[in-house]
Amino acid sequence: MFEWFWRFLYQISKGLYWAIDMVMQCVNKLCGIEPINLGEEKIDFLSYLLTGQNIRFAFASMALLGIVVVVILAIFSILRNITKDKPNTTPARIVVQSGKNILMFLFVPFIMLTVTYFLNTFMRAVYQATLAGSTSVGSFLFVSFGQEAGLDATETSDFLTGVLDYTKNNDVFSHLEISDYQFILSWIVGIVVLFAIVGTLAKFVERTLSILVLFIISPISIGSSVIDEGARFKAWRDQVISKFLVAYGLIIAINIYCLMVNLVMQPGFGFFEPGSILNYVAKVLLVLGGALALNSVGQLIGNLVAPGIGGQ
Repeated sequence: MFEWFWRFLYQISKGLYWAIDMVMQCVNKLCGIEPINLGEEKIDFLSYLLTGQNIRFAFASMALLGIVVVVILAIFSILRNITKDKPNTTPARIVVQSGKNILMFLFVPFIMLTVTYFLNTFMRAVYQATLAGSTSVGSFLFVSFGQEAGLDATETSDFLTGVLDYTKNNDVFSHLEISDYQFILSWIVGIVVLFAIVGTLAKFVERTLSILVLFIISPISIGSSVIDEGARFKAWRDQVISKFLVAYGLIIAINIYCLMVNLVMQPGFGFFEPGSILNYVAKVLLVLGGALALNSVGQLIGNLVAPGIGGQ
């Protein structure tokens, strides 16, 4: 009698899962976990930008200016040391350091592309490992909240691997008792995870722009370190590391959070006596608390990789 009502409620859950998967695909493209299409070639988004003609021209122009800056600052540093009673360094050392700085920023394109390639390869492996074999975050959330609605192990595996599709009503309604689906919990988790992933998308857009800026101005930042014993170079390097790592931690945190949700929603799991309403309340609080902690967990993962700057 109320079948239409349960189906209507499921459309809300399905819409959240679908939106999560769509935004997650955009995030994966931006961060390099999935490649973009460039004609018949596939390449990660950041490498495509770094090798773009306009970006390469801008970097080459800044490199020429960087060489001029290095020469001017080297002359200034030599003159400053000559006028001192006790020079900090010799003119020969300043010339050698200037040459090192020029070589360093000329190698920046190779270094940035190499770091991008290896970091993307590593993150693909970590992402797939924390996704636990499922095809998407949405499918993982679907089976997590459908375990008490009659999904058996085979059906769960089929939904996770894409044999069955949570977006197809026939697949869903023929394999579970829709009235027993955990709608409220699915909405709580779906909304919070969706906002977290949208925030991650915004962070990756900002990260991409920041890396391009750091890449183009690197000759000036590295070249000017002639007069400050490398302080500007260190600041530039820390910013590059931070921008490469930002939001990666949150992606992994979301996947690990989904693993936790899946375990919490197991039919036999409970904090109190079976059938107690407190079990449901405890699960709601645990799931909601974990969702609200996603951002701090993402920063924790970033800081484990680069202490002090990974969570910026």
